Amino acid sequence: MSLKIVIRRGPKANLSILAKGEFGLCNDTSELYIGTAEGNKLLENGAGIKIVDQIITNIKTNMLQGINGLNEKIKLYMDKTQTSDSADFEITIIDSTINEKITVNNKLVQVYTQGLQQDILETNGQALIYDASSNMFKNQALPAGCVTLADFPLQSVKRLMPYDVTNLIVTDASQTSLTLSWNVSKSADVKNYNIYSGTSLIGTTTATTFTATNLTPSTNYSITVKSQNVRGIEGYGTLINTRTLGDFSYAKLANTDYVEVPPISFTSIELIIKFSTVKNAWTNVIVESLKSNPSYNLYSQFNGTQYARLGFGDMYVNGVLKSDRNYATIPENTKLVIRLDTSGETLITDKWNIFASRAGTSVIRGNIYRVKFYKTDDRGKRVLVSDYDFSYQVTDSKIVDLMGNNEPMVLHGGSFIAN
Repeated sequence: MSLKIVIRRGPKANLSILAKGEFGLCNDTSELYIGTAEGNKLLENGAGIKIVDQIITNIKTNMLQGINGLNEKIKLYMDKTQTSDSADFEITIIDSTINEKITVNNKLVQVYTQGLQQDILETNGQALIYDASSNMFKNQALPAGCVTLADFPLQSVKRLMPYDVTNLIVTDASQTSLTLSWNVSKSADVKNYNIYSGTSLIGTTTATTFTATNLTPSTNYSITVKSQNVRGIEGYGTLINTRTLGDFSYAKLANTDYVEVPPISFTSIELIIKFSTVKNAWTNVIVESLKSNPSYNLYSQFNGTQYARLGFGDMYVNGVLKSDRNYATIPENTKLVIRLDTSGETLITDKWNIFASRAGTSVIRGNIYRVKFYKTDDRGKRVLVSDYDFSYQVTDSKIVDLMGNNEPMVLHGGSFIAN
């Protein structure tokens, strides 16, 4: 059960009738009143001092000293539960002049700027705004989006929730397990990371990798990694939707075997594959666009052991950034996860061939287990838009998008083999 405390402050002469249970603190006389059915009641000095001291202590615990100078611009709500000694503060700023953003939510409000956190939550809500003309707090609807900050110092806000992890990816997948990796939270007080499957906690770790085991083959899972700080408070969490592999994979067995990808708009493509190259050949192509000029592609150099990419920006192999654009190394004959990001996360739309050039041929050999496409949203987070599972046999030549957002991929030749 939560407790909300609102303190009205001002000269005693301007003190109006308080609502039941509402406090009124007279700045000039240091008297503390409480609203009752019979009107304002003065609390005896000893009790009043204790209440004020407790309120000030709670505020100072969660916000820095400079916030006291903003008593006519800030409304503080303190939520406490029977199972937690932490407090969440809602802050509303008026008289705005600077285009810095503060989020508003009916339960929890947190201050953000692009420097503090990229994912800015925009909502509608009601706020309690101080009206100087009547010396009262009044309900006021907030506009869609965010209000802005005026002379409120960002250093006066102490963030209670830890920042979420970033770059959460699946680095390995099997029929019964999923291995995840991520970049650390930038909050200095993070103690560990809690991993959830749906709403069920399945593990806790201090590392930046985790393997979920005893899973069901060919099953969708929603995995969330939440940062937890030393106070026991969790962040919102970073979510990834993924799927365990089935019993098969698509195998490219001849030069003319390949997978045709329909036009898809994306900023990242992720492939779970295994392959081997033919040495001293230029046509070991992993992926190539059909229409873009210049093309986007990933292929091996003539030596068959180093890889170049055109058009794409960053490339990750099993979660490790490969910064060399022309001579990156990728292990062969082992199942791995390759992620290719567009340059500057620019949205592109094109048709593609996997394991073939534009001409529909390649000497490379290999297996495809899974192909995913992502878009980067306005908060800088990757959102899954298409998911193609090659780990179960199909009766025709089409692999459907599990997300239902794009057309099926078309198989040209090849065969399904048991994993």
